[in-house]
Amino acid sequence: MALFSSLYAQYYDVMYGGKDYAQESAYFEKILKKNGVKKGASILSFGAGTLNHEQFFVQHGYRVHGVELSGDMVTRAKEKINSQKLPHLTIEQGDMRSYVSAEQYDVVLIPFNVVSYCQGEKELMQTVASASRLLKKGGVLAFDCWNARVMQKDPPRNTWEKILVEGGALYKLVRATPVQKNNSFTRSLELVAVREAHADTYSEQHTLFGWEPTRMRTLLSKCHMKTVGVYEWMKMTPTTNTRWAMTVVATKK
Repeated sequence: MALFSSLYAQYYDVMYGGKDYAQESAYFEKILKKNGVKKGASILSFGAGTLNHEQFFVQHGYRVHGVELSGDMVTRAKEKINSQKLPHLTIEQGDMRSYVSAEQYDVVLIPFNVVSYCQGEKELMQTVASASRLLKKGGVLAFDCWNARVMQKDPPRNTWEKILVEGGALYKLVRATPVQKNNSFTRSLELVAVREAHADTYSEQHTLFGWEPTRMRTLLSKCHMKTVGVYEWMKMTPTTNTRWAMTVVATKK
């Protein structure tokens, strides 16, 4: 599973500065409210990164604990907590596939397509089983991921981006292979940060997976989770299998 360390962690918030975290978080909150979650509830967030979604929830009256695999990302997140004096928000380094806690939560949230980094069904099952163990009875699991049916019809593309930063620019190049029969593809990421005539480089390669909507329901059931819905991303209607992103919502039996 990807670590997102070094230069990636340093420029993470810059690279995704245009992402509307507030709108996405409000969408997840709408899902939670529809499933009986009230303000003050406890949320465990897997793949918490630098806490951009999580800040929304603490600012709206929830208690949030983040778990993030990358130590460098955790360092950045803790700096953010301290500098912004964010209450009821904590984070630690850990692996969502095997995370253990004495506490049980009202919600397990896995935003920003983190489950697509699971290497096949075995790791996805480990993640869902981990969430199930950590949820109170009736607790809500919500996450977004890629729809395998759409990936096969609309394959990933190579992209590049130049982002202006203080004293220079950040260049981001992403190369993607064709989607394989197991609904995976390999994405190569290269970053070049140019500042004051000095260049730093960083690269990582990830194998990413999409998931079949119908198969997802079966996997959730095996982990004592009841599927509430498999929705179009940012909507509350069933997926029509026309967009890459979909949202999965389930409750603990």
